[in-house]
Amino acid sequence: MTARALTRDRRPRRGLALLRLWHRRRVTRRHLRALPPERFADVGLTAKQARAEARRWFWQG
Repeated sequence: MTARALTRDRRPRRGLALLRLWHRRRVTRRHLRALPPERFADVGLTAKQARAEARRWFWQG
C-alpha cells in the first residue's frame, strides 16, 4: 500500500473521532449550563468560568 492510500484510509477514522469529540463537548457544555451555581466548586470552576465555557461553540477547543 502506498503512503497516499494509507492516508486516505485513516481519514474516515479521524473524521469520526472529530465528530465524537464535538458531540462530547456539546453535551458537556449543555450539562454545564444546567448545573446549579452552588455545584460549580464541585467541578473546580467559578461561576464566571462556567458561563464562559458553556458559551463556547462545540468546535472551539
